[in-house]
Amino acid sequence: MRMTARIIFGLASLMAFGALMEGLPLRGYAHSVAAFLIISALIPVAIAVHELGHAWAVRRLGGKVVSFTILGVELIKSAPPPDPRFSGREIGGHVGYVFEGGETRHEAARIAAAGPGANLVLALLAGLLAILIASSPPGQKAAPISTTTIVAGEPAQRPAAIDGPRLRSDEEVRQRLKENPLPGSRWGRNMLAMILAALGILSLGMGLANLIPFRGSDGAALLHALRSPGGAKLP
Repeated sequence: MRMTARIIFGLASLMAFGALMEGLPLRGYAHSVAAFLIISALIPVAIAVHELGHAWAVRRLGGKVVSFTILGVELIKSAPPPDPRFSGREIGGHVGYVFEGGETRHEAARIAAAGPGANLVLALLAGLLAILIASSPPGQKAAPISTTTIVAGEPAQRPAAIDGPRLRSDEEVRQRLKENPLPGSRWGRNMLAMILAALGILSLGMGLANLIPFRGSDGAALLHALRSPGGAKLP
């Protein structure tokens, strides 16, 4: 089952890499390097959201978070009790927590589900935002900027001959740029949409992979809790 989870997240990573390769305005070796670096930066974001989901559930249920670790970096550390419990440790992070008097199986199930649940919510939000950005209309088309000479300013600065409509005021310049954005703005919008899409794909893969029941995963903790009476205390 552990291998199944790794395959799921591996496929998600490849899909995210492909989305970035499609959206980045680069070519050649730099294209692949940039996509790899962005993926490397997005994975900790997905891990952080996952662990924040666990921490939120712990606090919501009245427990205390005693440690918060991402990729080996302990961001929160307090004096731990003799035997703190931990969220799943298989995705590069974990949350240590305690409940006075112990936690019930029902509480353990909610905490286990909160991490993958946070990933799925992030995937949905990032995907919707990526679609909105990518599908937003660029505005009314106008004559290409390359064939228009902007001549706002002093008459002495205007050329003797031009090959397109003459823009005589700053207001006309701003209006033309608004109607026909420069290519860089379209690239930036597409790149932002692809980065959000990649984040959504990674987060979805992380959430689904961690729901697979294997030792140390949230899926195993959730399955164990659901098989027991909801009010029973964990040993």
